[in-house]
Amino acid sequence: PNLYSRISRSYGIVFDIKTTPESPTVAIEGLDIYSSSTSNVTYEIWTKEGSWQGFEGKLEDFTKIAEGEVESAGECTEEYLTANNGECIFTSIPFDNLQAVPIFGGGATRSFYITLQSKEIVYSIGNSTEGSAEMTIWSGSPELEIYEGAGVLMYPFDMATDLLLHYRKPRGFLGMVRYNRMPCPGEVVAEDGIYTWPCESRAPVSSLELSTENPSMEPTTLDTSEPSGAPTKEESASKVGSDDEKSPSINEDDLTGVNEDTDTDSDYSKNSIVVNSN
Repeated sequence: PNLYSRISRSYGIVFDIKTTPESPTVAIEGLDIYSSSTSNVTYEIWTKEGSWQGFEGKLEDFTKIAEGEVESAGECTEEYLTANNGECIFTSIPFDNLQAVPIFGGGATRSFYITLQSKEIVYSIGNSTEGSAEMTIWSGSPELEIYEGAGVLMYPFDMATDLLLHYRKPRGFLGMVRYNRMPCPGEVVAEDGIYTWPCESRAPVSSLELSTENPSMEPTTLDTSEPSGAPTKEESASKVGSDDEKSPSINEDDLTGVNEDTDTDSDYSKNSIVVNSN
């Protein structure tokens, strides 16, 4: 996949990250996002232990671990690539603004909800059947598996209560997930790979990264979006269930021309944990 093909956008995206069966506890310590804005954006990052499915719109079950305003790098267009020596730049959430959270070892799940206050989060259309409740692995590393999730077409999250109107799935996070695979140095790990949290001691921030562009295990960055090709427009809501005549304002935005508030989802997102692994 790439950063401007099979992409869509809306307010936010929600998805799960799991540790692999052999992985110990890891700490998520940083996130990069993909935004179409070329100015400052206001972001929020929420999380909960366990999957997001079944908790759509239930913001009270999530914990906010980051919020603030950051300058967005904008879309990765062919013109952008030419001007930046063939490299796309994601928008980094400052480390100081994000509270590190654990994903316990041995196959535990933690979900993340990343949102802007504007419809400028870009993510990718997933590989599973449109509308499917079964999310497949989108990207991963020896320690983590990032799963497909859903585009969230409303803000704030507690208003996104209609599973048909307010969510588009499967959608793949585009960006970067930075994590520490040894968050509790010198501490004893239980047989199930779970540390006591918080650690009595904390390792330095940033030891491993998973990105959704150009997947690679060396260095420790996973990236699943390799820019190429031209933007493609997502099917109309009548075909994919993203909008209809009764709900013209609940669609994801097509990034071709970046039509604001048309509620058609623009698929492209990137994170340090390999999101978008096609």
